Amino acid sequence: ETCPTITNLGDVIATGKTEEATSGDVIHFECESPKKLNGPEDIRCQDNGQWSGPIPTCTRVICQPPEIPHGFSDPNKVYKENNILQYRCDPGYTPRYGNSWCTKSGWSIKPECEEMICLLGALAPGIASTNPKGKNIFKVGEVVEITCSNSQWLFERTHESRKIKCQTNGMWEVPPGCEDPICEYPRGERLVYPTEPNHRMLYTSKESIQYRCELGYKGTPANITCTENNWEPKPLCTVVRCPIISNLGDVIATGNTEKATHGDVIHFECDSPKILSGPEDIHCQDNGQWSGPVPKCIGVICQPPEIPHGFSDPNKVYKENNVLQYRCDPGYTPRYGNSWCTKSGWSIKPECEEMICLLGALAPGIASTNPKGKNIFKVGEVVEITCSNSQWLFERMHESRKIKCQTNGKWEVPPRCEEPICEYPRGERLLYPTEPNHRMLYTLKERIQYRCELGYNATAANITCTENNWEPKPLCTGNKCLPPEIPHAFTNPATEYEENNILQYRCEPGYKSKAEYSRCTKYGWSILPECEEITCEYPQGQHLSSPPESNYGKPYKLNEKIQYHCDYGYKGTATSATCTENGWEPKPLCT
Repeated sequence: ETCPTITNLGDVIATGKTEEATSGDVIHFECESPKKLNGPEDIRCQDNGQWSGPIPTCTRVICQPPEIPHGFSDPNKVYKENNILQYRCDPGYTPRYGNSWCTKSGWSIKPECEEMICLLGALAPGIASTNPKGKNIFKVGEVVEITCSNSQWLFERTHESRKIKCQTNGMWEVPPGCEDPICEYPRGERLVYPTEPNHRMLYTSKESIQYRCELGYKGTPANITCTENNWEPKPLCTVVRCPIISNLGDVIATGNTEKATHGDVIHFECDSPKILSGPEDIHCQDNGQWSGPVPKCIGVICQPPEIPHGFSDPNKVYKENNVLQYRCDPGYTPRYGNSWCTKSGWSIKPECEEMICLLGALAPGIASTNPKGKNIFKVGEVVEITCSNSQWLFERMHESRKIKCQTNGKWEVPPRCEEPICEYPRGERLLYPTEPNHRMLYTLKERIQYRCELGYNATAANITCTENNWEPKPLCTGNKCLPPEIPHAFTNPATEYEENNILQYRCEPGYKSKAEYSRCTKYGWSILPECEEITCEYPQGQHLSSPPESNYGKPYKLNEKIQYHCDYGYKGTATSATCTENGWEPKPLCT
């Protein structure tokens, strides 16, 4: 009778007649590494037509943690093939063999924990006797008494005889050896005992060390040597004192200046107006030295500071209450008020901030600005001004123009729109100026005299700029000159002047004429009779400072007095000057 066909073997390797097996046929099973069989290695076809056992399966090699007397491992850990067993032994026990590996057949060697022992061995040199005598193997907790020869101590301890115990790690609590005398690190009043875990504590005969004292104390002497009688000389700690502070001069010292010890502080001051040159406080250090030098009292002196975008005289020395004199680079202006030299330095930090031009609210007559809404402009930036109808940009015949912010913080043209202006008249027989600097534009109500071609004279001595242009209309007729209107002048009365007639006039006090007389010519008056107010421009000259910003470009009237200033390192021959008909008197000079 045949047994059932063996199928669905999976990863099991079967050797034998798996189909139509008859009584007595044997099937052998195996697994490829690293798996192992879970079931019988062989089954036999029985007389009853049934196999003698089930078909096995292949499973991974797994070892369970074993029972270890006097030892333990993680009971939840599963070990695979070739894994090493991790286990520990109880105190007083140690693993007996090497590593135990997980194999198909279980653990490669049985893990065991054997009892720890301490070995005494042959008596080392210097040992006189042991008790119990002759015993060499000691279990954990057992004790042996070691007795050393004369003049020797038990290693690392100042004992000639001592009982030592076998510890759970298989080591004696003190090595059982006798050596020459040793010295323990010194202890005593004010001595600092090392707390570092690895610091050396024992020293042999003739070894020298430097010991440490508490802060504020020093060793006396600094070095000591280990001898049979312990440390020599005896380590002592004495108080540290700093040198006496004397020869203070005008320095005021507060504190213990004669017997200062570690931590004492001396405070120094000076009577006004002097300041300390050096530290305000010094303290006595643990090395017996002061933390700094004794200061001196000196006069208050300020050095010229570094000023970004500005400069001052680097060689000038400032004393207390002196005002710093400095200037800013083009396009920059001082930011704050005066900076005074004080004990603690300059009262305020001198700074130069970038010049700006302000636009402010739109003035009457301005229709728009571009960029719109921007009020603050840096040097070099531009704004476009557009005027309302029937108005012109100030001093220019433009309804719209771009104007630039200059390095002095002023607009190159004032950003405002005004009433129309009049251009120098043009027309039949009228002479148009060819001089490059001749004025061409005039504002409302301004009066001028115009010129005619050779053989023609002006019909009006003066014409006025109005909203309707020049009035009366400038015309040229025959060779006669009408008497001109000369404000602030005295003239000889006449209704008209023939060619080559001379007009003589003189000016009122406070005014001066451009010429003593004017001649009637074919073109009109040879020189425009005019009396102009006597004024003086702010004096200019070598080493003279620029005028105050508030008076920049402003003329000074007759008899008006000013105070002028000189550049650093120079002084004026006088402190003031007066505007006269002949200019400034006395003449401003800097030497």
